[in-house]
Amino acid sequence: MGLFFEKVTRKKSAKPIVILRVLMLIAMSIFLIMTLFNDLNMYFLKYVFVIAGVFSIMDGIESYFHKQSRKVILTEMGVGVVYIILSISIK
Repeated sequence: MGLFFEKVTRKKSAKPIVILRVLMLIAMSIFLIMTLFNDLNMYFLKYVFVIAGVFSIMDGIESYFHKQSRKVILTEMGVGVVYIILSISIK
């Protein structure tokens, strides 16, 4: 049972980063709503993926400052790059 309920030690984010995350989540939700109201227009969906990529890269940078393992940092940065490349590939 202890395997599934392992205690995670994560340091708290700084207040400006939390505010930036909230603003980015609001922007993502607005773009998703605009995508749905404009008959699934992919133009707005591009911005959702860009924001998700920036969000993930920002998590990677924060992990670097919290001195987490290199594997965690590179994974978060890699996912961010994949999101941005996905947004570029959407026409």
